[in-house]
Amino acid sequence: MSGIILLIDDDDAALLTLAALLEDAGFTVHTATDLESATTELEAGVPFDLVITDHHLGHDDGVMLAPLVRRLHPHASLAICSGSGPPNELDEIDAWLIKAEAPERTVARVRALVEDAVRRAAGA
Repeated sequence: MSGIILLIDDDDAALLTLAALLEDAGFTVHTATDLESATTELEAGVPFDLVITDHHLGHDDGVMLAPLVRRLHPHASLAICSGSGPPNELDEIDAWLIKAEAPERTVARVRALVEDAVRRAAGA
């Protein structure tokens, strides 16, 4: 199954590495490096199945995108990707991805999140 993913990270190396991994796995990946460019991508009308954002985007928090994602892409899954474990509150997101996870585990988790989004959209 392919899917359309928006990947947001202010670390160019991390962004390009994960984007390449997901593209190699068959996903279409759009990228953004900050909240402003992410907002532009989210408002462009692309039907994202999954939005993955870095937890720390410079001085911003990737979770800040949750309301916009939920409003513009209500069926999309939302994941936070970070180098550390999740905080106690995860109400606004669907998954917490660890940057140092094995690539095959990351792809499997992303595939499951895209499948969840596709099921939600089909049930709408």
